[in-house]
Amino acid sequence: MNDQDSISNISRIQKAKFKRALIPILIVIISFILNGLYNYEIIKYFALSGLIWYLWIFFQFKINKIFISEDKKNAVLSPISGKVIDLNEANIKIKKSIFNTAEIRCSSGDEKISIQWSKKPVIFEMNCNDAGKLIGYITGTTIFEINFPSDYKLNVVCGQKITAGEEILLKREDDETT
Repeated sequence: MNDQDSISNISRIQKAKFKRALIPILIVIISFILNGLYNYEIIKYFALSGLIWYLWIFFQFKINKIFISEDKKNAVLSPISGKVIDLNEANIKIKKSIFNTAEIRCSSGDEKISIQWSKKPVIFEMNCNDAGKLIGYITGTTIFEINFPSDYKLNVVCGQKITAGEEILLKREDDETT
């Protein structure tokens, strides 16, 4: 894990994962008990659907390992994994699907950058200055809109798939490393 990912934030996400996985686990256990008692063919399909549901939850709450290099420390990183659906000179829209991981990472320490989302996420730290730090999670499909000032240069294209905390969305125009 990244040094910036605090143990408390990781454990909060893991607790949320296991709370959501409790129902599919119970479905599988009850299906095995009922199958042993009654041996109906349809009960096996309930167990299979519970197993698939559990694996989907397990995948969705996966936390990616990221490494922040020196060139990324002054850039604006992607806060979520997803696909860039719209961009212009003042904002970027990123769509997170149900198949992307649920993690939210700090994109930048710059207060001029603002982020809005279409669905309320679970945020552990509101004021973050460490780009790439794990700060929360959000499940399901949502759209993140990142607004930025004119002194930033776009580093992504429309339709590009991005990973939370790894892709550089914006760089300062006066940055010497570009």
